[in-house]
Amino acid sequence: APRPPSAVGVGARAGRGRPPRAGRILRVPASAVRGVIGIVSGRLAAVASWLLVTAAVALGFAIAARVHLYAPPAAQPPAAAAPTPAPPPPPCGMADPGRRPELAADCAVLLRIKDALRGEGHLNWRASLAIAEWDGVALTGGGRRVARLDLEGRGFTGSIPPALGELTGLTALRLDGNRLTGELPAALAGLPQLRELRVDGNALTGCLPPALRERWASGLAALGLPDCTCDRGRAAPAGEPGLAADCAILMRAKDRLRGEAPLNWSPALAMEDWDGVGLTERTPRRVDGIHLRNHGLTGVIPAGLGGLTELTYLHLGAENYLTGPIPPELANLAKLTQFYAGGRNRLTGELPAGFGNLTRLTTLYLSHNLLTGDIPDLSRTRLAHLNLGGNRFTGGIPPWLGGVSTLERLNLGGNLLTGGIPAALGDLPLLREVALGGNALTGCIPAPLRDAERHDLDELGLPDCP
Repeated sequence: APRPPSAVGVGARAGRGRPPRAGRILRVPASAVRGVIGIVSGRLAAVASWLLVTAAVALGFAIAARVHLYAPPAAQPPAAAAPTPAPPPPPCGMADPGRRPELAADCAVLLRIKDALRGEGHLNWRASLAIAEWDGVALTGGGRRVARLDLEGRGFTGSIPPALGELTGLTALRLDGNRLTGELPAALAGLPQLRELRVDGNALTGCLPPALRERWASGLAALGLPDCTCDRGRAAPAGEPGLAADCAILMRAKDRLRGEAPLNWSPALAMEDWDGVGLTERTPRRVDGIHLRNHGLTGVIPAGLGGLTELTYLHLGAENYLTGPIPPELANLAKLTQFYAGGRNRLTGELPAGFGNLTRLTTLYLSHNLLTGDIPDLSRTRLAHLNLGGNRFTGGIPPWLGGVSTLERLNLGGNLLTGGIPAALGDLPLLREVALGGNALTGCIPAPLRDAERHDLDELGLPDCP
């Protein structure tokens, strides 16, 4: 019969899966401990190796970035230098225009009129080419002036430029055999050395200025044009001698009033159709108004206008470019009521004292010119509008202004006036606008002046008078 298990064997089996009873010591074999330590050590070594490799890679990237950040920039090829602009060519091939100023002036005139000669003809005129090589141009022996213009038969259209009258060294002018239209400029009569003038074979109209007829009667007869005399055309019919006299005055004035568009004044055209000319309604008729505002006029104010004894209105302002003085002869226009010559004109000299005798004058506009001197006494006029602003008048504000009871608008701004403001200006009953700024005035401002509807008194920096 089998033996019953011993107590030891039963106890050992019974203890599997249960914690040992208290007080007993668990014994682990040394080989097992060494195995565990080996496994842990191997894994720690692997982790350490991975950390070292990662740190090394990060350090490499950091070093590379630092080197890139602080490395000096790569050398760039030097920038190409900007090309130096070529100097402009000397005008008309003249290395030193100052040594031949007359020729330089002639060159400028020809370049200016080139565009007026239109049509099939072509001219090689340009500032970059020596003027001695220009088509149809011949110089004097010393090469100091333009002596001849030979432009015949070139198919030109357009009109004969009045500026040709500025070529004062010209001895011969040939424009024959073209298709030019318009009038023959009277300015050609002012060429002192001109001995040959050929303009036949064109389609010229109008009339022959007397000065041209006198110098080249035989050469111009073939044109078949009437003389510019008002008693032979439609301008002033028979029985109106006063109108014929006015016509003659304006025909002479026309030669002085050049501009962008030639005036159509001609004895062959009825005067009521003349540009800017007004006639009286009553007969015998006379010229009573000239309105040439915005006509692009150059030249000077013709003194002969002072002979238009029935003139009441004269407007030469706005977009015109007149120069020179105001002719004293305009003070002979006893019936003149309005005179405009402001705007873009550049009139010089003094305002003629004779304007003080124009007892019918109501409007005087001369702003933005270059007029100088004292403002003359205009107390005998009937001025309602006086505009002398933007000039160079000197002296003081005239006291007589306080006695012009008809004055409504007064502009003396932008001059060189000094001294005080006359107290009498504050007593003008109709004064609605006043401009005095831009001068060197002193003293105080008459308080009633501030009642004007429009004024610039605050710009003066002066106190009001007590």
